[in-house]
Amino acid sequence: MTPVRARVTSGELGRGFATLVAVALVGALTFAVMATLVDNGVRLSLDRTAFDVAHDLRTGAMTTTAKVVTALGSTPAITILVLATLAFLAHRRRWLEFVPLAAGAVLTNIGFTWVKQLEARPRPSGGLINAGGFAFPSGHAANSVAYVAVAVALVHAVPRLPGRAGIIVAAIALAAAIGLSRVYLRVHYLSDVIGGWGLGAALFSVCGCLVLLVAAVRHNGRAA
Repeated sequence: MTPVRARVTSGELGRGFATLVAVALVGALTFAVMATLVDNGVRLSLDRTAFDVAHDLRTGAMTTTAKVVTALGSTPAITILVLATLAFLAHRRRWLEFVPLAAGAVLTNIGFTWVKQLEARPRPSGGLINAGGFAFPSGHAANSVAYVAVAVALVHAVPRLPGRAGIIVAAIALAAAIGLSRVYLRVHYLSDVIGGWGLGAALFSVCGCLVLLVAAVRHNGRAA
């Protein structure tokens, strides 16, 4: 890995690390709670409520929109997004962003696939689209975190702080829309989606933490 450039200060590394640790902890706790409830066979009121709300909102136009949005969280769509971003980061020699994005995307895909097989939770009945495999956690929701990770990796290309914040907020909104589209289309329970978000956030953040630790050690070594 190419050494981190000198303009990355110890303060920036520290703030980034603290933020990632917080996100990792919240994500891991969220996933653990949902997994425990699902594993114990608890029937969650939030799942029933979410389906009721989705039914009340259902229209032809809304269903068409949900199908388009949900496609953005598919593995092929995420693969294209991540590979294109990695190519850009490699060209710019932004290894501090390249490594956690690549590792996070791979681990998230492995993680939700493995947990699905472990939990073996059946999907809800009456889905509006075809969906195979098990329900928990939602792979689309876990994948959707990649949009936020990509936004964070690319904010260096945006010169002004408001623009950077806008990109990240837009990515979070898209991730939320992708997850909720799975509930609307009745191929996942809301608890599947929340678990997927938690798992993706935890894995991407842990990868970022590890890379920042290595960067901090190298930074301190050069400063000594």
